[in-house]
Amino acid sequence: MSELLLINLAELEPGTSDYLEAVSAVATRVSAGEVAIAPLESSYVFLCDAFNQDAVSKIHQLRGDLPGTACQVAIASEATLQGITQQLPESLRALAQAFWPGLLTLMVRPNSALHWDLGDGGALPTFAVRVPDQAFLREVIAKVGPVAIASATMSGQPPSLSLAQTSALPSEISLYIDGGEFTNPVPSTVVVESAPGFVHCTRIGAISLEELRKVLPAIGASN
Repeated sequence: MSELLLINLAELEPGTSDYLEAVSAVATRVSAGEVAIAPLESSYVFLCDAFNQDAVSKIHQLRGDLPGTACQVAIASEATLQGITQQLPESLRALAQAFWPGLLTLMVRPNSALHWDLGDGGALPTFAVRVPDQAFLREVIAKVGPVAIASATMSGQPPSLSLAQTSALPSEISLYIDGGEFTNPVPSTVVVESAPGFVHCTRIGAISLEELRKVLPAIGASN
């Protein structure tokens, strides 16, 4: 077990040497295979290198996920999509350019050259990806590469709004990023190409259907 590292974002000023050292420290340990607990926009997640199968498996074990459950993926910028997807529709790329960083999740086809298992054994035809609107984490991800994320709770439970609510015991996780306590968790909006040329919103969250239609007027919706 690695030495406990707790990063308090409230104590760091972006761009300072302490901030950059914290980014590097977290990135180094995630790249080495550790699982972190970190804040996104309004809740906490487990986070690890998406290409480290042991770390991804640990996230699923901590959450008590059912077999076949896949983690989501967080990337540092829209440009990363080119290397991890295939047959990416221009419509989804346009949405990414319009709403990332932010609470827009895209369901995309994985690049056939990828060597990762997000928990589904490669059985699922798509995976969920987004760029979080959390500057510190984006800088970490820029150093690590794509990371696997999942809500830092037991499977099926409400999101954790503070580190105190996370489900992992200190003996299981030694890397924490404290972003304070959240009060209003907001889910991401989820969009998929459900058929060639047809883009569908399967969950309306932080980004409304009206906002999506300003970019893609013909987008459909399930709710």
